[in-house]
Amino acid sequence: YHQCQKSLNYAIIDEVDNILIDEARTPLIISGQAFSDPRRYSRANDIAVALTELQNKEPGKYFEVKEKEHTCHLTDEGIHKAEELAGVESFYTAGNMEWPHLIDNALKAHHLYKKDKRYAVMNHPETGERSIIIIDEFTGRLMLGRQWSDGLHQAVEAKHARDGVK
Repeated sequence: YHQCQKSLNYAIIDEVDNILIDEARTPLIISGQAFSDPRRYSRANDIAVALTELQNKEPGKYFEVKEKEHTCHLTDEGIHKAEELAGVESFYTAGNMEWPHLIDNALKAHHLYKKDKRYAVMNHPETGERSIIIIDEFTGRLMLGRQWSDGLHQAVEAKHARDGVK
């Protein structure tokens, strides 16, 4: 019996930049359900829109946007106004604890995540549904099947509900 081929010691990978750079930069996060009640995302979105309109009249009063740190946070004044808009006495009682996070995410969606720069609103090629598709900031490629974590994706979806995004 003769061996026709020596043992193989290498592999050829097409588009190695995609494997080594694009994929390596985006850690895989396996997460559970983002949040129990999806209606809270649209309520948080409405509150963020209302706070933004108020803030346009009095800059810096209700929340601060930090482009560099990529964060949005309610001020103390903003928390009081948001509690009023949400119709709750306090965010710091059981059942209301996730409001500040939901609203911060909604503010982020509006002030830091720009359509056609960070994401596209389009029909998903596989499902045909109106969807938020992340745009890779380094390559400009659409990242199908990817989602931002921690409820941020849902916040951006809520921002585009009137565009038919579920």
